[in-house]
Amino acid sequence: MVQAQSGAERHVIKIANDVMQLARSGSRGSVLHGRFVRLLGRYANMNAVARFALGRYSRKLPNSQKQKYYKLVKAYVAGLFVYYADDFKGQGLEIISSRKSGKFTIVKSQIKLGGGKKPVVWRVYSSGNSHRVTDVNIRGVWMSIQMRQKFTNLLKRNGGDFNKLMAFLSEYKNWMPA
Repeated sequence: MVQAQSGAERHVIKIANDVMQLARSGSRGSVLHGRFVRLLGRYANMNAVARFALGRYSRKLPNSQKQKYYKLVKAYVAGLFVYYADDFKGQGLEIISSRKSGKFTIVKSQIKLGGGKKPVVWRVYSSGNSHRVTDVNIRGVWMSIQMRQKFTNLLKRNGGDFNKLMAFLSEYKNWMPA
């Protein structure tokens, strides 16, 4: 493992090691999902990700639905990690580079796999000694941007009806592997 030079890099290495350990654990379905939910709570700013994913609808989310929405987004993202768990069965993480970008640090890395490497880019918000992942790019796609497109399109098609979005997010278990 490459020695991390910054707090953001150390944070990325810690979360990546935990993600890879979960992916290799042999757990699946709701057990693995619950573990990913807890991991996201420890390392990521899921409320910020959830707000970003609403785009122009962010200010229209009723206060009475905010906590439910945040919880459902965390469950949805955890479901994505479960669905793509095999992509994270690496043996380690190599930091390629990192650079400041405003309030964020962009950390480029590679997951070491049996026969190759898989690039992963992390957006980390740092405040003092505290670090939180706010986005991750896997397979060339930024998770929060993909979610924003999906969520805002769904809201647009349904006249801004947040109940439709909540119903969609509640269905993550229907596509999560057993």
